[in-house]
Amino acid sequence: MNSSSGVDNEISLDSPMPIFNESSTLKPIRVAGVVTTGTDHIDPSVLQAYLDDTIMKSITLGQLVKNADVLNKRLCQHHIALNAKQSFHFQGNTYISDEKETHDVVPLMEVVSQLNILPPKTFTAKTGTNFGNDNDAEAYLQFEKLIDKKYLKLPTRVNLEILRGTKIHSSFLFNSYSSLSPQSILNLKVFSQFYNWNTNKGLDIGQRGARLSLRYEPLFLHKLLHNPHSNESPTLFHEWFLETCWRSTKICSQGTSAPYMYSGTMLSQAGDQLRTILGHTFVLDKRDHIMCPTKGSMLKWSNELSPGKHLKTQLELNSVKSWMNDDFITFSTTIKTGYLKSLSSQQSLPVHICDKFQSGGPSDIRGFQTFGLGPRDLYDAVGGDAFVSYGLSVFSRLPWKKVEKSNFRLHWFFNGGKLVNHDNTSLGNCIGQLSKEHSTSTGIGLVLRHPMARFELNFTLPITAHENDLIRKGFQFGLGLAFL
Repeated sequence: MNSSSGVDNEISLDSPMPIFNESSTLKPIRVAGVVTTGTDHIDPSVLQAYLDDTIMKSITLGQLVKNADVLNKRLCQHHIALNAKQSFHFQGNTYISDEKETHDVVPLMEVVSQLNILPPKTFTAKTGTNFGNDNDAEAYLQFEKLIDKKYLKLPTRVNLEILRGTKIHSSFLFNSYSSLSPQSILNLKVFSQFYNWNTNKGLDIGQRGARLSLRYEPLFLHKLLHNPHSNESPTLFHEWFLETCWRSTKICSQGTSAPYMYSGTMLSQAGDQLRTILGHTFVLDKRDHIMCPTKGSMLKWSNELSPGKHLKTQLELNSVKSWMNDDFITFSTTIKTGYLKSLSSQQSLPVHICDKFQSGGPSDIRGFQTFGLGPRDLYDAVGGDAFVSYGLSVFSRLPWKKVEKSNFRLHWFFNGGKLVNHDNTSLGNCIGQLSKEHSTSTGIGLVLRHPMARFELNFTLPITAHENDLIRKGFQFGLGLAFL
């Protein structure tokens, strides 16, 4: 029976105040309908699939709020919406028999969802510049186009980017994103890149090819990952990809009269080869922010197989915890490790230097130059087959009231690790090499947590180093999205 047909209450997910208490989140509900605005660009069957996989499955008030967050996030991730907001209208209770089929009845609250979608722009063009570590600078021109639903039912966006910089001689990238379902995205990349490897000396690399990937994020696991007592929105996905390209490697010209002696390892890389990679990546991220988290944990496991050439695996773990009001003190620990095994039976065909691991730099093991750790041949970093790196970082807000709410943080760190070539020896011997004689560093600095990137200015002090390591004592600037 319906006790009321009118609208009794309304809430919005954008409210900054807590909406429910612990008992109300368990209140049974039924989504009676969804009212949408701004959905003219979406095929109705596509939108219905997203609704059916999220909010329409909700049976309690707590599930409804969590699933609404998932729906909003998924619409934006799949390029269906530039922004999505929801509000709920609560109508009268309907009384139904309980699950035990007794004479008792259970009140079931009916909810109508108001979904407001800000449509993505159908066409955009932009140009700009990028600046990074080691005096990198790039200029780019980018075009994006949303394919109209009358030409392609699946939500599809194409992207074209042309780039040129100090290390990148030229880059052409075509991207196509298609949402196959609320849980999966198909991505096709066609690229042509010519860039300098190892900072204005070493190798000029040219790559022309394509990459096809499928990202799958199982929605049914969200109810297992969500903590009902927090606002965490964890991410869990698998990505499978196939990449093939024609790679050309040339010894780059110095452009000066100064002599430079190239190592035998570097000279052996010259030539052309067909590169084919089959890969899989698994990510479970329960942190509250990707670049500058204050709590949570993350696991990332990547595997690559190049048939007849090499097998490569890499694991990354990160844990973050904060204390005091407004996360005044944040403690972060990170560990990375990787292993590469050559599958080639011919010693004359070693693993390409660009496929090997590299360590050192302002966003990796601080206190060392980029590619500053690991095996070297004369002056050249030749990479390694196995590595371990770890970092401990402590962040704190600035201890002055006028600026303690800013995006600046004080930073102390301790980094360490090792990069080796195991020459296809046993895994036990490889672990033995990685477990001793680490290169380490410490330092203090200032971090800017910008929405687009993370900036670090640290004063670094190497503690231990190998003879061939390239240390960086003093100030070191870092810019990027991911740091050790």
